[in-house]
Amino acid sequence: MLRDNAQTPSAQRNEHICIRGIFGLLGSRIALAIRKNPDMRLAVGIAKNDPTLHDALKTMKPLPEDIRKDLFAEKMYLDDKHSVVREVNASQNMVTFEPADQLNLSDCDVVIDAASPGSSQKWMERYRTFNGPVVIQSGEYPLGRLIVPPRKMSYSENENIFRQGDCVLSGIVPVLHYLEPVAKRIIMSILTQYTEKLNDYTTGERLGSTYIREDVKQQVETELEPLFPETELMLLGVSQVSGLSYYTATLLVETKYQMSGQEIKELLENKPRIRVVPDIKSTYEIAHFHKERMQAFGKEMPPITVFGSDLNSTARSTLFRIMIAIDYRYIAVLPNIDTVRMLTLGMSGEEAMRFTDRNMGFSQV
Repeated sequence: MLRDNAQTPSAQRNEHICIRGIFGLLGSRIALAIRKNPDMRLAVGIAKNDPTLHDALKTMKPLPEDIRKDLFAEKMYLDDKHSVVREVNASQNMVTFEPADQLNLSDCDVVIDAASPGSSQKWMERYRTFNGPVVIQSGEYPLGRLIVPPRKMSYSENENIFRQGDCVLSGIVPVLHYLEPVAKRIIMSILTQYTEKLNDYTTGERLGSTYIREDVKQQVETELEPLFPETELMLLGVSQVSGLSYYTATLLVETKYQMSGQEIKELLENKPRIRVVPDIKSTYEIAHFHKERMQAFGKEMPPITVFGSDLNSTARSTLFRIMIAIDYRYIAVLPNIDTVRMLTLGMSGEEAMRFTDRNMGFSQV
């Protein structure tokens, strides 16, 4: 069912992408990212008549026409009754929607479902008869075969439903991938943004509270196990605090043999999606470091930053502590682009990530 011809993007036709949930927080960011990848076309966009749609149209109204076009697909569909589609079209002149029940998915090579969690079920019958991969998001756990570039779960030829890993997995899996050859055991602790509703608390309590999430810990452990079956991974816990822009993970890496921290650094340097900055001591410094580089080089920065003083060490040891910082606003966007190349072109995860990094303007200099 899935193509497995490892072509390079320059040699193959543009991949026609369909995004369901195109005006949502993730869907709109994926749409903009696709525009920066010349081997892909945003062929179809699917929206729902809800507050997200109305807010998006209201926000885009004052934008220049060329910028607005980047947020629209070549064909736009509304997942609602025909009468509602007509009403929405009559209420604005920026985009003309067609009813989603008239959409022929064969116009697409791959579907990225970035709509709200739990809403993919109504589309699942159409997805399963689609002759191409469908990439749903982490909120649909445990549905689909997990794929977190550069890793993916094994799947049979007739499977076409895949699930993109969440912000945490998308940030730590690439680092674990490159540490795996030397790691005997990796012990982790994770700090993220609080992900549940906080309507029952005052602002002061929200900012002053730390939540210990055993449920999230168990899910992360369950997700990592099939991706790294030969590596001993131990997750001490997942803590959540509201108001975080950066998620962080602390890793204690026990190596198979003695080596220096600088050798660990060399394993991670010049790898896709990762920048190693040993002397950084806070996410505040990380934000300013990337901002300054963007101003100096005009390049977009990757969302995974690896840091920690052990990476500067020349002493030989078998224990090293390293830190990972993840900008949650962007970390889940690029893996969806990587996944398209992995599933439709048969690219390795690392190769797919390098193509995406290059097209998004990330330079390793």
